[in-house]
Amino acid sequence: PVMMLTEIICEHRIKQIHFLKIDVEGAEKKVLEGLDLTKIRPWIVLVESTLPNTQIEDFIEWETLLLNADYDYV
Repeated sequence: PVMMLTEIICEHRIKQIHFLKIDVEGAEKKVLEGLDLTKIRPWIVLVESTLPNTQIEDFIEWETLLLNADYDYV
């Protein structure tokens, strides 16, 4: 079964996330879409930004999800 990241975090009663790394071989946008960033606010979010096994940048697909949630690109 597939669960949204928000559901997993709530089910395990995780109160605070300092560092969240998302490396899911091309499914980064889907993972971010399953994370309610109005409810869950990791301090730092690190997301793989290239296509699997390449150096081809792929962040354009999901970057706005983080920028619109008031995260800064660093």
